[in-house]
Amino acid sequence: MPTICINVIKAEGLRQHKGRDPTPSMLIRVSVAGVAQPQVLKTKPMPPGVDQSWNQEFMLPVPDPSVAQLECTLWDESDPQTQSYSNFLGEVLLNLARLVPYKRWPEVLLIAAR
Repeated sequence: MPTICINVIKAEGLRQHKGRDPTPSMLIRVSVAGVAQPQVLKTKPMPPGVDQSWNQEFMLPVPDPSVAQLECTLWDESDPQTQSYSNFLGEVLLNLARLVPYKRWPEVLLIAAR
């Protein structure tokens, strides 16, 4: 099964959330034909701040890259109201079928999420 390698590098200029610097973390998962896959990966929690640096690498299986998307969502961990989605900071959706394979490994794609 093809695999995607995701390198989460950093976030710059994050907006303040509820009047304070966010404590951000990123959730990463693959969706295939609009159906979210069960495996969800999460970056390590960061201290409050608007500029963050994770430098973390993740691997996720991609059952069918021709109809798959990579979903990267950024959340504020300091907000206790996780049920209301008030801690949502933003997201990026990438169409995996349009990415070019990373030449070092066959069937592995490299994405730098910024």
